[in-house]
Amino acid sequence: MKTGWLAGLIVLGIMLTGCDQDVVQAATTEDPGIWQYDFDRALEQAAAENKYIFVNLSGLRWCGWCKALEKEVLSKPSFIDYAQESLICVLLDYNSSGRATNKEFAQQHGALLKRYKVHSFPTVLIMNPEGKVIERAGYRKNGAQAYVDFIKKVIADDRGK
Repeated sequence: MKTGWLAGLIVLGIMLTGCDQDVVQAATTEDPGIWQYDFDRALEQAAAENKYIFVNLSGLRWCGWCKALEKEVLSKPSFIDYAQESLICVLLDYNSSGRATNKEFAQQHGALLKRYKVHSFPTVLIMNPEGKVIERAGYRKNGAQAYVDFIKKVIADDRGK
């Protein structure tokens, strides 16, 4: 009886581990698409191109809301098209212990978690071209176009100041 119960838990664990691997794969492949991992380089590029910065602090491997944001918004053509044209996008991914998953920029990403006082995932920072945070957000329902509209409004409000 105990053996069957334990075997069932092991099978369930294996099945759950495989869930949403496409979400993790989308953001961690060798071709990062719209995403950069070097925050300092992104700041320089944003200043040079006069673009706003979209920083996604995420837990893609373990955080349900992070996976939902990726699946419902960040992987959709309406977001990707807008981001490619108008934003500098930075992905800072963390494990469930709050440690950066990107080994090359682990120290930088760890410091950013503290600097911006991130206590929950996902946290999205929208920054102006000078690197000042103008909005903090997270998962928002209603899909990619609604999120793009939200970002456009935040940027328009900042430009109107």
